[in-house]
Amino acid sequence: MLKSFLTAIRKYNMLTYGDHVIAGLSGGADSILLLTLLAGLREKYGLIVTAVHINHGIRGAEADADEAFAREYSERLGIQCLIFRKDVPAAAKASGLSLEEAGRDIRYNCFEKVLNTYNANKIAVAHNRNDNAETVFMHICRGTSLPGLCGIPPVRGHIVRPLIETSRNEIEIYLSEHQIPYRTDSTNLSNDFTRNLIRNKIIPEIESSLGLNLCEKLGSLSALCASDEDYLSKTAQDAFNSAIISAEPMCISLSIPVLRTYHPAVVSRVIRCALSGWGLKDISACHIQAAECLINAQSGKQTRLPGGIIIKKTHDDLRFADENQIIPPFCYDLKPDIPLYVPELSKYFLLSESSAPLNSCAVCTKTFQYGRICDIQIRSRLPGDHIRIRHIGSVKLKDYFINNKVPSYRREGIGLVAQGSDVLWIIDEKSICHEQYEALGSELRKFYIHTWERFN
Repeated sequence: MLKSFLTAIRKYNMLTYGDHVIAGLSGGADSILLLTLLAGLREKYGLIVTAVHINHGIRGAEADADEAFAREYSERLGIQCLIFRKDVPAAAKASGLSLEEAGRDIRYNCFEKVLNTYNANKIAVAHNRNDNAETVFMHICRGTSLPGLCGIPPVRGHIVRPLIETSRNEIEIYLSEHQIPYRTDSTNLSNDFTRNLIRNKIIPEIESSLGLNLCEKLGSLSALCASDEDYLSKTAQDAFNSAIISAEPMCISLSIPVLRTYHPAVVSRVIRCALSGWGLKDISACHIQAAECLINAQSGKQTRLPGGIIIKKTHDDLRFADENQIIPPFCYDLKPDIPLYVPELSKYFLLSESSAPLNSCAVCTKTFQYGRICDIQIRSRLPGDHIRIRHIGSVKLKDYFINNKVPSYRREGIGLVAQGSDVLWIIDEKSICHEQYEALGSELRKFYIHTWERFN
């Protein structure tokens, strides 16, 4: 047993000399052994160990007895034990989570709080090989993909699980042989909870009927799957980085031609990478598949995901955006010699007869015929907008966007300098002006429109 504990620490590089480890201590067999073994490594690794016990407020006197036992056993080892009392049932009701989910969230919140308060750098929890097997089995029953078959990771960030390759039977034998006391949670004996049913009845019956060690087999499966998932995840991250066209908060565009060069197993993970900024709690396999289908769909097709996420195909782009990020229509009057700030464009504008702007940070200036300029607006597009382009002729703004493959989601955010339905200037990369309004000759009197991003 001790060998598997030390092997896991070395294999996954769980501890380094001088670590301050926060150890979760329920008082059960697993956590008592974990704390005992960590205490034994204090000198060899120069460890500081702090125990944390959470009273979930569920089992009354039994929970209070567990709390007292955890404190007393920690003192016996010369380890500080911090106690948290939480009302898990109330938290579960308020959040809509199960008792198990709410309890887990509360435990890890407490661990993180102590980690930060005490400037510690590791959190050790006592998941064992059986816990891992039960988790994999539950995932299989619910229908899972490769990540679900990976089970419980030995290391996740600063969370380490030194007993992850040790069986529950080995733990109990070791405690018995060394006469180390522990507490038994009575709720673990009830099959009302799915995990308990799997642990107490289903897995033992399968092992008995088939004559095999199912926990060991599932542990091997999870290790193989974890290796494959690690490779695919790294490949997907590289693919995601290669496919990015633009990335802003809650708005990401990916190149479809780049995505098509990768295997579907990688593409599905790239989509998850794109969605990670929104969180993946309510995202299921069917949502990922819907996004994948857009790659080969017609331009303009879209799908809506939980949380207000809209994924849309536009030509060769796959765009992920929050529905709240859509820019609403805007319109501002531009008066002579009065600087105008347009927040939708993050730009200032100035209409002036002076070729020299008031501000030296002007990034662009266009010149227009004085006699043709009257009521000027800075606005977003409207139906019927058109522009006359030199050597081409009159073009509807909609056709201009289509011909230049401007995605529909970008069109609302492109500013226009307009007079009625005549677009005088399209404020985009091409920066095209209406040929009948632009002053290119030797006119004595002209109007200048300057635009810049900030004042000095």
